[in-house]
Amino acid sequence: MNVAETTASVRSGRPGKVLAVVLLLLGLIAVAELSVRLFYSADGVGRTLRRVGGPNSRVREHPIWRFELVPDERGVASVNAMGFRGPEIAASLPAKVRRIIFVGGSTTYGVQLGDDETYPRQLAQILASSHPGEYDVINAGVPATDLTYHLRKARPLYRPLAPAVVGLNTGWNELSTHILGCSTRALHLQPESRLARLLFRSHIVRYAITWARQAKLERGVRKLASSPSLREDLAPVVARAGERIRAFAEEFVGTGTNFVLVPQPSILSGRSLEAIAANEGLPRGFRDRWAALPQRQALLVVYQEEFTRMLLALAAERADMFIADCTSACAEGSDEDRRARFIDAIHLSGVGNALLAECLARHILELR
Repeated sequence: MNVAETTASVRSGRPGKVLAVVLLLLGLIAVAELSVRLFYSADGVGRTLRRVGGPNSRVREHPIWRFELVPDERGVASVNAMGFRGPEIAASLPAKVRRIIFVGGSTTYGVQLGDDETYPRQLAQILASSHPGEYDVINAGVPATDLTYHLRKARPLYRPLAPAVVGLNTGWNELSTHILGCSTRALHLQPESRLARLLFRSHIVRYAITWARQAKLERGVRKLASSPSLREDLAPVVARAGERIRAFAEEFVGTGTNFVLVPQPSILSGRSLEAIAANEGLPRGFRDRWAALPQRQALLVVYQEEFTRMLLALAAERADMFIADCTSACAEGSDEDRRARFIDAIHLSGVGNALLAECLARHILELR
């Protein structure tokens, strides 16, 4: 066989080899995709909401505020037609009824809890017992959201409900949003371009996005951890949170709505930075779990406590902002008491929410 014949033979076999390589790659991608679907089990908007809120806390895209809870009256977590957790609500109320809306993330929503265990529902029951027919309480919490998300909803959704009181629950999500540069939930939403939306159908792509988010959060937390002055580094985060609170209040100018800042409790509430650094203040039974936390989560809980103190000081300067600091009420008591009040380092159990609701009831009644 001469050179020309050999070259022709190789060329004639090249398409077959290329096709074999392409088929092999496609096969490997298919196996990887199937493996991710089986073991990662990500859905169209990521796994975070399902993981912390349970199988009934589903979200869908929204043209204005990007995503919302899916109405679902089945199971443990019921969501009404307006996208609020809980029963259907009336568009208008009798003049004597004061409406209260609580906005926030997973703490307000009540992760891993039944409807009756959330603090807005327990507050509603307390007020109904002491002042029947005078209060209507709405749970507008959505897991993994911050004040920026709820600011988008303020004028089109919250203001028309004519609330007498709006409770702003903030903490953990403000910090993680600052580090990531966007909402944790926004990173899991379908992109706008057709090509990107097609790629986003792949669970491998969504897994990569989640991994990138966690890596960025890890880097951000390490940067804060290496800072010589935690308070100075948190100052911009607190300032931005204060700006969002001011912007939120401006959406209700002229309505007579009162605003109540409700800082998010944690297992470290009331502990100083020095005590936390010395590994003091954690109840027995939580220490092993705390040690097993990824560094980014453990440090964010620490930062949340300092963030809360700084934000409360800032809010105290506003004449139109009331403060309902119930953090210590949820973290005081014996080790056994505190263990019973928290599901994890930052999320309250039904027992913890009951204490929070009792504390909030006292503050709400002071606004009468």
